Amino acid sequence: MRSEPGPLIARNGVSLSVVVPSYDRPESLRACLASLAGQRFPGDGYEVLLVDDGGHQPIVASEPGLRLRCLRQAHAGPAAARNLGASSAQGTHLAFIDDDCTAESDWLCTLAERFSSSPDAMLGGHTLNDLPDSVYSSVSQSIIDYLYAYYHTPLRAGRFLTSNNLALPRARFVELGGFDEGFPRAGAEDRELCERWLQRGWPMHYLPAARVRHAHQLDLVGFLSQHFKYGRGNWRFHAVCEQRSQVYQPAGFYLGLLRHPLRQEAAPRAWLEVGLTAMAQASTAAGFFWEQLRARR
Repeated sequence: MRSEPGPLIARNGVSLSVVVPSYDRPESLRACLASLAGQRFPGDGYEVLLVDDGGHQPIVASEPGLRLRCLRQAHAGPAAARNLGASSAQGTHLAFIDDDCTAESDWLCTLAERFSSSPDAMLGGHTLNDLPDSVYSSVSQSIIDYLYAYYHTPLRAGRFLTSNNLALPRARFVELGGFDEGFPRAGAEDRELCERWLQRGWPMHYLPAARVRHAHQLDLVGFLSQHFKYGRGNWRFHAVCEQRSQVYQPAGFYLGLLRHPLRQEAAPRAWLEVGLTAMAQASTAAGFFWEQLRARR
């Protein structure tokens, strides 16, 4: 790590600040930083801002050849951690990745190339499950894949992008006010940011060539807990946007979601994934109504 790095050098008007929020995942974080050090993008054109979200052990991280700065906050959740990283960024554009993800070597090059022609757009890449033997991790990613296939069509022209593979111009992120820190946990804070972005009429593009790999190890309890938290975040999203009447999608959306594993996997695993997808949706609904009950109290 350079002690006093100079300013970032923009190519075609683009330099990048990569923000990585982290909370007690030291092994995954090492893999993430190694993948960022291995980017084919020029090293003087990007930096990495690692934000320790008040984990039990303070992060002491370095990676040879990587322009890396470490920041720390009291535990406040990933939305606040991303905002803290963005507030110290030097790049013309921000890129967000999670600490349990690894970026393919051309990730930043692919983002920068698209920004050179669409400098004011929000971009979201394709996330791959890096634990294919885990049925829970596979189903969790399969649900996201279905949402992307459903929303990013010519008729719907995009609706949201997930924050573990997201990039956008820093100036517009600041103008928008960043992530809503009222979301204390991972779940719908990226959806809410995208909603505000779209309300401004700003462009949003899905860029499947910008790929990261997600290694989120889950067991059944962790899987259901994850989707319960998503449901809690979804309640806040609807409360903030005053869209409570739009909680449910058309019935065809849910039928398509349940059928999605049958198009991706061979039996009998496909039917197992159908069952887990149904359990995930039930857990999400439970989280939603739990948060609604808490608010009423």
